[in-house]
Amino acid sequence: MHPAATPALRPGYWCEAIALHATTGHTHWLSSHPASSPRLALRWLRQRAIHIGDQLDGPDRRPVESWLHDDNEHQYALDVLATGGMYAHTIHEDALRYLLTARPLPSQAPRPGQRPQPTSMEKTHMPNHPACLTSPAVTTRGVVPYITQWSGERPADVRVIERRGRLAYADERSYDRDTGGVLWRRIPSTPGKGKPEFGAVHALRQRVAMAGLLCQVCGRPADRNDHGVLWLMGEAPDAPGTWPQGLETTHPPVCQPCASVSVRACPHLRQRYVALRVRSWTPVGVHGALYRPGHPHPVLTDAAGIPFDNPAIQWVIAAQLVMRLDHFTLTDPTTEAR
Repeated sequence: MHPAATPALRPGYWCEAIALHATTGHTHWLSSHPASSPRLALRWLRQRAIHIGDQLDGPDRRPVESWLHDDNEHQYALDVLATGGMYAHTIHEDALRYLLTARPLPSQAPRPGQRPQPTSMEKTHMPNHPACLTSPAVTTRGVVPYITQWSGERPADVRVIERRGRLAYADERSYDRDTGGVLWRRIPSTPGKGKPEFGAVHALRQRVAMAGLLCQVCGRPADRNDHGVLWLMGEAPDAPGTWPQGLETTHPPVCQPCASVSVRACPHLRQRYVALRVRSWTPVGVHGALYRPGHPHPVLTDAAGIPFDNPAIQWVIAAQLVMRLDHFTLTDPTTEAR
């Protein structure tokens, strides 16, 4: 089940599950979830641990079961979260490390131009958090956006098969699918390796930025105020005020500083753009490579956007998360920054 519409200014806690390959350093974002209390955050971490543990062999599963029944550890987690800290638990499987984390969200929106800074605990215990490990790189052409793919980030050559009536990888691992069962493009995350491929979007970082409301340019939390989260649309009709609520996009939000710079520096945005303050949004589908059953292997047919409730979602390798912007108002990032 994929998340329903989420209010932009909801206080509480942010939970994440990430897989890290200890040998290659490749990071795979698994899922995230907002929680309104420490107890609900811990409940989500336990559910993810159960899901991961169900896929492990006996020796690797025993530590997971021990953690699931450790009441003292759970109380410690609740105490840490209630006092404003971040709780993290790691599950080991051969060279894989599954990192489950929960941390408080800011109690109020940051001031314009202010970016929330990671806590000392985040710096110590989350070296593979997306905002830290995959931050934007700086080249002679300036800052490369967080979601841009680099020439050194080549998708793995993975054989696809049909398994249980749906598309699958022949060597599929738990991190290849999200909590809704959607199969995602397998690609390493090593920004800065090679040359930036402007116009090509990195599947993992786009998904992380969209689901986690990170700025697509710098990778830090997107800007939010009393009117909602800031989104910058590169397509502007003659009468943007006539746009209906419920627009769908694969572009993640932005922070205020990056929005202000982008609309001045980008030739495309200087000509046409619309800035939105979005109060609620809903992940509604994915865009990716669509297959159909075939012999001896599934056959690639198209690149398409597929809603989560479409049966074809079982036959897609997702590359980007699609978000519906349910309720929004127009704004101007250049005047907001003043």
